[in-house]
Amino acid sequence: RKNPDLEFHELDANDLEDSFHASTFDLVTLLNVLEHTWIPNEARVLAQVWRVLKPGGTVLVTSAAFAALARRHDRMAMSRRRHTLPRMRTLLEQAGFSSIRGTYFNLSSTPLAWLSARWDAMHKEGQSYGSLRELSVPPRIINSGMKLLMAGERTIGRLFGRLPFGVSLLCAGQKPVEIPLPWDQPEPHRAPCMAAKLREEVCV
Repeated sequence: RKNPDLEFHELDANDLEDSFHASTFDLVTLLNVLEHTWIPNEARVLAQVWRVLKPGGTVLVTSAAFAALARRHDRMAMSRRRHTLPRMRTLLEQAGFSSIRGTYFNLSSTPLAWLSARWDAMHKEGQSYGSLRELSVPPRIINSGMKLLMAGERTIGRLFGRLPFGVSLLCAGQKPVEIPLPWDQPEPHRAPCMAAKLREEVCV
């Protein structure tokens, strides 16, 4: 309502290439998307995001973190995987992104999530999915308390660069402004070699 000129599209993240032209967006956000069961191939989704971003554009990714924290809540939310920062960095690098940076967050919930995961692991047999109220928005007083905790985490992040662990992670990467070509190598002899190969000549 505040921005009546905005357009909203309901799309499948697995098929962005069928919906948008290349180099369309300055920013693409994947907020708790890649961990879900309906994403069979994370690399394919990130490759499509890279395609629709303009050179210099940014992708912002959040995801559930650490497989050890997987619990009933994940099954109810149809999550199939949890990520770590090294794993997410690898996925982004393989998709062609650079200037990758990230942090964990929601650190204060980690002990409770870990205890919940251990409880679920010990009582897995015959366990039901539970009430869908677990996925509902919590009361305002709880949300207000979480906002204060998250503000504290932001302060810690500014002081130390990133949080060492947390229930979730945040990662950002940039599509390079200039796409490096195979012959754009630092060694001075690489360019003529590649040119010779392109001319189907022997390079020695």
